[in-house]
Amino acid sequence: MKKLIFSFFIFLFSFQSFAQSKAIEYDMPVLKGKYLIKDSASITFFILMKLPNGAEQIEKTFADNFRISWVVYPDYGVRERLASGAFVADKSNLFRNENELYARIDANKIKGNTGVFFAEITNVVSGKKELIDIPFDAKSPRLENSTALFLENAPVPNFKNYFQKTEKLLVKSLLDVRQDLFLVRYQHNFDSASPPTAITNRNIPRNIKIDSVSKIQSNQIFQVNTEGLYFITADTAKMNSGITFLCVDEHFPRLTRPEKLIKPLSYISTNQEINEFSNASIPKVALDDFFLKITSGNPIIAKQAIKSYFRRVSTANELFTTYKEGWKTDRGMVYIILGSPSSVQHSREREVWTYQQNQNFSEITFTFNKKTNQFTENHYELIRYPEYQAYWYPIVEAWRIGSIVE
Repeated sequence: MKKLIFSFFIFLFSFQSFAQSKAIEYDMPVLKGKYLIKDSASITFFILMKLPNGAEQIEKTFADNFRISWVVYPDYGVRERLASGAFVADKSNLFRNENELYARIDANKIKGNTGVFFAEITNVVSGKKELIDIPFDAKSPRLENSTALFLENAPVPNFKNYFQKTEKLLVKSLLDVRQDLFLVRYQHNFDSASPPTAITNRNIPRNIKIDSVSKIQSNQIFQVNTEGLYFITADTAKMNSGITFLCVDEHFPRLTRPEKLIKPLSYISTNQEINEFSNASIPKVALDDFFLKITSGNPIIAKQAIKSYFRRVSTANELFTTYKEGWKTDRGMVYIILGSPSSVQHSREREVWTYQQNQNFSEITFTFNKKTNQFTENHYELIRYPEYQAYWYPIVEAWRIGSIVE
């Protein structure tokens, strides 16, 4: 994979140690952000830092390797400071889970109700810097801004929007108030994203059927055993505010079952091939036959194409899953076909992905507008243009002949 950078993610990194130096040179970590509202002037921000393998003791030497400074502005492009500070790591605000490190930053006495939290993480040894931004709304009535899902015994809220059937969960707020809630399960089968060239997009249905409703309580452990879409709300009469998650199998974000592997191939398949997949009596055979066919019967190239394609499907699931699997979303589709963008610009309303010119196409930009959605505040829809055809289909064809290998 090319080393291309998101504004808030770095997908490719390496690790190198220096025995003679007090500090160890770690490349900048993958970053994600989340916030929880305590009250109108107090917000806690959480930063997830994914670290490379080999960083076993990083939480103990964090101050020797990284500095974090932060500031809150009223909005993107506005430089009036509402609050600022420096992160001082200790056992109460820095937590480790395997190769993930979590920093908790409590921002108090913030002026105003809305703003953007910016944190700058600096690698002390290399001098490299990475910026993460978290827009917030302290007056938002949405349940997910004041409460969050936690894994059992976890000190920080969970950052992903999916959980495996074996995981035990609980809903908590910073105020630790006990609250009666409802766990709603939906019947759903969302479509995959339409091509960027499509004039109209297939939107989420206005009504999807509720399968079951059960009562749960905050601060009490619960577990779901059936895969599907779940929605936690405080009021079933007002289903526009809640916490959404998918219950998935133990392999997700990877897809392992042949019947699930076939579905993401819709982005590089013809309608006839999709129909053949749908009617296949043995999905595994249909999957192998498809890749052998498009790679002219070369089993080595076919195997490489399968690995490359489904590696991107897995990453799309990890990054973009909301109320549906990440590979089905517009951003997931573009990522699967084109890979990581060269850069991402984003605001409260949109994300703009830019891919630099290469041997296959000149510079190309995709704009994803944030749309109101019952299930998530992180729903983006691509602005589609017929003109994308000149860029999109040659890359799809490159996938089909097995020339894209990572």
